[in-house]
Amino acid sequence: MEEILPPLPSPLRQSPAEFSDRLLGDDDDSGLQTISNLEQATKLIRQEFDRGGRIPAIGLAWALPHDAPIPRGLGRSFLAISPQVGIDDTQYPSLIAPTKASEMQRWLTVRPLPSTEPIEQRAIHLVRSLVAARIAGVPLTFATDVISGDAGLVRPDGAPTPLYLPWRTSTLALQGTKYVGSLRMKNQSTNHIFERNGEGIVVLMAPEPTTETMNLGDKVVLQEIWGRQTPLPRIDGRQLIPVSQTPVFLTGCAAQLPKWDLAVGFENTRLASLRGAQPNAIVGRNTFNRPVTAEVSMKLPRGWEANPSTWSINVAANEAFRLPTEITLSDDASLGDADIQIDFQVLADRPEHIEVVRTLGVGLGDVEIDVIDRKLEDGRLELEQIVINNTKPEEVLEFRCNLSVSGQKRQTRFVSGLRVGEDRKLYHLPNADALKGQELRLNLEQLNGRRNLNKRMVIGREWK
Repeated sequence: MEEILPPLPSPLRQSPAEFSDRLLGDDDDSGLQTISNLEQATKLIRQEFDRGGRIPAIGLAWALPHDAPIPRGLGRSFLAISPQVGIDDTQYPSLIAPTKASEMQRWLTVRPLPSTEPIEQRAIHLVRSLVAARIAGVPLTFATDVISGDAGLVRPDGAPTPLYLPWRTSTLALQGTKYVGSLRMKNQSTNHIFERNGEGIVVLMAPEPTTETMNLGDKVVLQEIWGRQTPLPRIDGRQLIPVSQTPVFLTGCAAQLPKWDLAVGFENTRLASLRGAQPNAIVGRNTFNRPVTAEVSMKLPRGWEANPSTWSINVAANEAFRLPTEITLSDDASLGDADIQIDFQVLADRPEHIEVVRTLGVGLGDVEIDVIDRKLEDGRLELEQIVINNTKPEEVLEFRCNLSVSGQKRQTRFVSGLRVGEDRKLYHLPNADALKGQELRLNLEQLNGRRNLNKRMVIGREWK
């Protein structure tokens, strides 16, 4: 230990007031993580500072990913987290989450891309990294090599580099915020919702240019990462938001509107593929800071039924609500996910329309269906039906299986006495090339129970 930790020079002990928090190692140093007795070593270093009456926070440079155990019990200390080069920002939350166990304050070091990369890509990377750090709950974020020509934020002469504006825009928008969650968007744009003192801040980005619609209140401002600000008034009750690969910030949002959306869900997120009504409920919470009334309606896929499908509610501030219903599937409801739209006409300080889309899964996984389509050498189409019985406790299953393709005669097979395991059946149709691109429907009607299973697929989608 003495070789690793020589006594501190006497000036450090004699002039403690000149020293504040101390980082052991630098941003690129992962050597501390290889020390087996790191906690003891850190305590010894603290003792050296204590001799001079100064008790600084001892910082540990911590590169991620790394398998080293997170140190604990170090008192006033912090982790200076530095993701390794090449780590995608979407990995930050999962990589950083284990460091919470240290119970130390955590700092994150963000490393801009080198100046050899296009400036737009460097700015996008920087902003996404800052957003990811905030999602991960890291309270302090620093940039490496701040004064470093075009590679940093400021040139040696004090002039800002091109990355300064994206850094400033992002940090001003995100400082002091708490991550709330992410909404499902119509055009699948990536989005993150933050809140600060009742104000909502939304970050949006997408792989390809698109437009999203959201209801975020009357004071929304779109902030581009290069500093331009544009007010976004509501049109027919919603903002129209241009989204692209370059992130944008929406500030001044009414936080209670996206938070209402995030609070809504189904009590049971999956339905059994059965005939007859199945109990369920819509659950949520009033995210306004005052009592509200609301008219609620649910829009189901074609042929589905709900009883009831409309409700009137009165809820106090922050009060949870539960809206019971019974849902009946259509006879041709396919296994998989179905989108359900839930509309809220909320009366608070002013009327607000909140549209929520949630997914209900059809099928509990106790019975699975798969179909493999093959083009045979003689030109025929062969379809292999696979039925898997996963029931617990075991049920012995009996099914009538009907295969339908437009323009072709319906074919029927029977599955008899299927215990836990799988059953395979074959169907053959003429002229596979002519059938490529058509949809097939497979219906399995249980003969000794209530299951009614459906599967649809496009013929030849996986053919080369």
